[in-house]
Amino acid sequence: KFILLSSTEVYGDTGEEADEFAELAAAGERGIRFIREERLLDIYRKQRRMDAVILRASQLYTNRPKEGGGDFLSRSFSAAVQAEGRMPADEFQPLHVSDFVDAVKRVMDAGTHHVYNVCGSGRISAKRLYQLVCEQEKIQERAVQWEDPECVTMADSGRIRQELGWSDFRNLEEQMQ
Repeated sequence: KFILLSSTEVYGDTGEEADEFAELAAAGERGIRFIREERLLDIYRKQRRMDAVILRASQLYTNRPKEGGGDFLSRSFSAAVQAEGRMPADEFQPLHVSDFVDAVKRVMDAGTHHVYNVCGSGRISAKRLYQLVCEQEKIQERAVQWEDPECVTMADSGRIRQELGWSDFRNLEEQMQ
């Protein structure tokens, strides 16, 4: 079985919850790149009768954020430390990397659909994440102007939970507290 690791960014900025049947309408360059990859895989899957699955994940984080790290939490720590002026008031569904690995294994072993979403259980706003990071790092919160959100689409990962018997994912806010 071939699994393409994609992103919920393919849904764009719809402002509503998106399931695996939602229209793809990426807002950013990264989302557009993932849409292209998904379409190419779909063509190849049909032509070669290949067993292929697209696994769309929300923002990934680890327990050990580090300066310059590529995961979501590392970028959030860097943004909080360097916070100046304007920041988008986004909402996120961060997913712990170990939950993502578990999702890949479950889809490989028992997945029957061509597309799955996998997202963190808890939603968190950029404002709340900023506060938590400042508390964690003992940083004085700065006056930040919160702009309109760029990322507000919430993806529904009900299919993978129901089909593959998943109870719940880790919650970033609970872990940081």
